[in-house]
Formats: sequence, C-alpha cells, structure tokens
Amino acid sequence: MRRRIEPAVCSMFMPGRPRCACSLRMLQRLVAPLLLAMVPLSHADAGWNKWTSGITRSADMVALAIDPAMPATIYAVSGLVGDLGGVFKSIDGGAHWSVSNTGLTAAFVSAVAVDPQTPTTVYAGASGGVFKSTDGGAHWSASNAGFPPPLCTDTSCTPSTVSVLVVDPQTPATVYAGTNVGVFKSTDGGSFWSGGNTGLTDLVVTALAVDPETPATLYAATSAGVFKSVDGGARWTDSDTGLPHCFINFVPVNCVSSLTVDPHTPATVYAGTVSGVFKSTDGGAHWSFSMTGIEFVGAGVSAVAIDQQAPATLYAATVGAGIFRSTDGGQSWAAFNAGLGAFVINALQVSPSGACLHAASQNGRVFDFVIQPDPCAPPINPLVSVNERTFSVGQTLVFTAGLMNLGGPGAADIYLGILMPDGNTIAFFTSTAGIAFGNIADLASLRPVATGASLAAPFVTTAPNFFSYQWKGDEPRGDYLFFLLVVQADALADGTLSDDEVLAVAVEAFSFP
Repeated sequence: MRRRIEPAVCSMFMPGRPRCACSLRMLQRLVAPLLLAMVPLSHADAGWNKWTSGITRSADMVALAIDPAMPATIYAVSGLVGDLGGVFKSIDGGAHWSVSNTGLTAAFVSAVAVDPQTPTTVYAGASGGVFKSTDGGAHWSASNAGFPPPLCTDTSCTPSTVSVLVVDPQTPATVYAGTNVGVFKSTDGGSFWSGGNTGLTDLVVTALAVDPETPATLYAATSAGVFKSVDGGARWTDSDTGLPHCFINFVPVNCVSSLTVDPHTPATVYAGTVSGVFKSTDGGAHWSFSMTGIEFVGAGVSAVAIDQQAPATLYAATVGAGIFRSTDGGQSWAAFNAGLGAFVINALQVSPSGACLHAASQNGRVFDFVIQPDPCAPPINPLVSVNERTFSVGQTLVFTAGLMNLGGPGAADIYLGILMPDGNTIAFFTSTAGIAFGNIADLASLRPVATGASLAAPFVTTAPNFFSYQWKGDEPRGDYLFFLLVVQADALADGTLSDDEVLAVAVEAFSFP
C-alpha cells in the first residue's frame, strides 16, 4: 500500500507549491523519462561513467594502477594523505572505493605501481621515498633505504619526492623510481635504493618507461628533455631529437609528462607533451609530432595509454580538453569524450584485455569507459552521486544516477530512493507515480523504478543531474542517504530480502543539519 505523503517531505520534492498539493503526475513527467532509458552498451554510445563512490571530491586523482591478474582491482592515488586522500582501492572495477592508508605515514603520495607477477605487492611513491604493501594495500611500510635525506635551508626542508614508479616486468624485484633528485633503482623489491643519474643533466624526473622485451632499456623525461639508458639506469644519453623544449624566463621547464612503450614493437615510443603526442619508431633516437590536424584548448597531453591487445589503439589524456583516441598508431585522432566533460585528466589505464579504460581527474573523479563486456568490472555497477555532502538553506541539491550492466543471466528489479533523516521513511522515484513513500520496516512498501529488467544484453544508462531541489529551511533536518538498489526480479514479492537476492547497491550520504 502506498504510504501517505508527509507534508514536510512533500515540500522538499515540490519547491514553490503548497505542502499538501504535491502532484505526483507532475513528478512522473519530470523524472520517469530521465531514468533507465536502457541502451545497448558499445564503445560508440556507452559514454564515460563516473564511478567514484567512496572518493572525496576534494581529492585530485593523480595516478592509477590495475592488478593484471584481477583487473577489477584498481588503485588510485590522490596527493595528500589522510582520511580524505592518499591511496584508494577498488575491487569492483571502480564502482566503489575505500581509503587504504594504514602505515602510509608520508604527507603526500603521487605514484602507484603493481608487481605484475605478485599483484598483492604494491608500491606507492610518496614524499620521502617509497612505501610498499604486500597485502594488496591493506598495510604499508616505508621502503626508503638509500633515498637522500631532505634538503634543508634555514626556513624549510624539501624531501625527495617520488613522482613515478615502474616495475621491471620480467624481474619484478627490480623497481625504478623517478624523483625530484633523479632516478633511483632497487633490485631487492624496495629494500634498498641507489641513484643512477650518470648522464642526466637535470634531476627532476617527470616520466619513466621500461622496454617490456628488454627491461634494461629505460626512458626518462626531465626538464632537460628525454634520456635513454640501455644498462638498467646506470648511464643515460640524450634521446629527444624532434621533441619540444620549454622555457620560462629562459629557464628550462618540463615539456614531457608521460612516456609509453609499445608492448609489441618496443622501438615505438610515445611521449605526451605540452604540444601533444610525439612518436618515435627508432627507440627514441628521433621523434615526430603525431597529432596532426588536432587542435585542443588546454595545457597539452598529460598521459598516453596503449591497448595491449591492439597497440595501434592509443588514448591521449589532455589538460582541460578531455581524451582523444587513435586506432592507427597516432596517424589520426578523434575526441573520445562522450559524457566525460572538460575535466583535467591526470592519468589513464587500459585494462589488460583492452576492454575498459580508466581515467583519473581532478576533484575526486575516476571515470570508466567500457569498450566491451569484460571482467574488468563486476556484471552490474550502480552509481549514485550528489553534488555536495552538506547543504544549507538556499543551496541546491542535485542528484545523478547510473547503471552499467555487462551482461548476465536473469532479470532485475531496480529501486532508486532516499532514506530520510528519521532512519525509516524512504522516498522512492518510481516509473508509475513519480514519487512514492515506504519504510524500512515494511519491505513490501518499497517501490521500484523498473521491474523485470533483462540482464542478458549489456546496457548502460546514466541520468546526470536528473533531479534538483533548492533547500528552503523547513525540510527534515539531519542525515539523508541516496541509494540505488538492484535485486533479483520479484525478490521482494514476499516482503523479505536475502543477501543472495541483492545484485548490487550504491549509496551516497548527504546532510541538511
């Protein structure tokens, strides 16, 4: 039985109308067309989805790493370490994240890398050096022996800071760290590090890459250009003919922010620069511009990622202009931004199968593009988000919801609602009456937004900013919970719900104190 619409709650959903004159049919016309317009999932129309539940919006995501054995496990780092930042981990392809900082005592973390042969071993590059975890990020310990002490003046100290980490894919006990004081190397899994900077004319390293077939061959980017080593970092030589050089007040500054080696043809190397993507086909001896015909507004290319299964497919992340894709080794590019927006993208990672592309951006966002169904994510991924955590009178609340299904057996009922501050009343968005009310104590009162949705065919649906409301001051005060619940079809027909009948759930808390 549909619950009575409580006046105080009613006014929240119909601003500007008398409390007891809420028209549910009006809400139906506003909400129903926006929710769950299910379309086939494909790279042409799926678009980017922001799977960031558990990541604070104040965190700027700066690096990503994927577990090669279990690609649904992803690590992201966000700069300042604390309750709201540091290392984040997802075990469901990016749908949900949790902070993973236990033992991480650094003030700042800026890089992350996974051991390709023992993926529970993870390295985090931080201020002061490197931290290591052997249990998938659950616990961290300092792994800094050999890094120089902070450089101090009368007024401040500057620690050595690791900006990039790479693991030797053939001998993963060998790890390289690019820092603000040069390149450091460990051959014992991070227990001890030694500098290898002979030939580097600048020590502020912003990018590192290793040749996967001949791991003693490395590339490093500094303010002085790109350098190459063929002896595991012992000696370096210039390797930047054709690359741009940048200066501010006649002082050289870094132009190259990323280096990527083709895993099938390692003589082919890509550099992301302030001018775009450059390509070398002779192991870095010569470079040529590889984004002819593309004009974008921003501060250049921040990251380049290669599809390991189809290395002619490249993705280039830009600073302020989204992402571009090439399917012909960089000869031509096209914008790859459906649903992404004009965010600053700091990092890209392609899943080992090439089916999922993950992008880390500013303001606590990790975006996911599913190119084809793949175990890089669980079968069903729900998303809910609100624009703020805490609201005051006059501010506007905005809801976004989404659902990604990668294909599977059966059918589902889908519930989208808000748990009110009394901890019992739930306001449901529905497909037949706009808004209905139920309560936790009576599961039969729950009202779905969709019933019997087939899970056989992959689909994705997003409803960005589908509902907005300006707080007046007479709404219920306290904590709210916005949720999307996916259960097996007819699971609630008997008024009960078991754990194995719940297929997926996403929640987002907000408050009106």
